[in-house]
Amino acid sequence: MRVLTILTMVFLVCSCASSQKKSTPDDLLFNSAYINQNDLVQAVEQFAEAYEYYTNSTIIKGAINYIKETNYNEMFVGRAKSHKDFLIFEKYQQKINNAQISKKIEAQKLNTISKESFDKYFSNLSSIDFIEQRIDLFERLIFNTFPHKRHSVFFSELAKSICHNLTQNELETLKERIKTQNYLITLKLNLYFFQNVKNKDIIELLKLHESVEFKYTRDFIEKIQVQTNKKFLDDLKQKLKSLDNTEPDTTLIGFL
Repeated sequence: MRVLTILTMVFLVCSCASSQKKSTPDDLLFNSAYINQNDLVQAVEQFAEAYEYYTNSTIIKGAINYIKETNYNEMFVGRAKSHKDFLIFEKYQQKINNAQISKKIEAQKLNTISKESFDKYFSNLSSIDFIEQRIDLFERLIFNTFPHKRHSVFFSELAKSICHNLTQNELETLKERIKTQNYLITLKLNLYFFQNVKNKDIIELLKLHESVEFKYTRDFIEKIQVQTNKKFLDDLKQKLKSLDNTEPDTTLIGFL
């Protein structure tokens, strides 16, 4: 199978969009847990093109219709706000967002991105002072902050739902590709968007991540992610089950 990383486009486009719009209160609360609806549709379309032998046009169309009808972010936010511990989470998250180091780093974050600027930054990466330390710091930052692991599981299960005739070994290979690419693009995006932030400030932010409040907010978001992902995917699988013709149909893939 041709290698396609469904997450590359999704995370790049989502991050571009979120960096260029004015943040809402919900954006500030649920940083990086969102999955953009339109970008997810595009990702499924590109996935179908890359794995056309293993996809069925009826299933792909059904999946796209479901994604358009079911807003993941609304489901996520609704579940979070109805949780009994939401007010505690909100209090802690606002405290973290209002911390001096958080505001300092956010103020230095780039607000735009393009393929040209992104590629140029990484072509010159080796010339950046203390780049080894910087990459290590951002790897720690990602481990603490970004729910990319749950996103990987989500997209792996989504890919599995819209594929036919994949062996267990092929499914595991696909899952690992998604997991690896998800991590790499998350790391690259953070290195790019926060390129103006000094290493010493990242170190200070990592100290904030050791707080009880920060760990509580991450645990809360992950819990809501797991619940939302399960509901979203279970409903999708149920919808697709009624459309499944068992045999892959590649003749109409071009309509996407």
